[in-house]
Amino acid sequence: MNATTKYFLYARKSTKDHEKQVLSIPSQLDVLRKLAKQQNLIVAAEITEKESAHTPGRPEFNKMMQRIAEGEANGIIATSFHFQQSGAPREPDSASRLSPSRTSALAASPGA
Repeated sequence: MNATTKYFLYARKSTKDHEKQVLSIPSQLDVLRKLAKQQNLIVAAEITEKESAHTPGRPEFNKMMQRIAEGEANGIIATSFHFQQSGAPREPDSASRLSPSRTSALAASPGA
């Protein structure tokens, strides 16, 4: 990626399973902002999402993917890239919109 690469910071929290996801959305964003600053990365926007057991899919994630497809950013920085909603089918169109040659994804370690 070159100097004009822009990233979305993506933080999500499940409202159904508090045991598996330790970091709150604000805590995740703190970790992501720190990584972006340390690596001198350009942040296009911060995207947050709360997943509910009663609402299938991830609308904010899908909007973010559309924005990437439209060229607003080239990558995603998140604390986790496990986007499979338990008990629900994968959304293949989201991942297939990422062009490996134009898009990057970075995982930030909460302990970093």
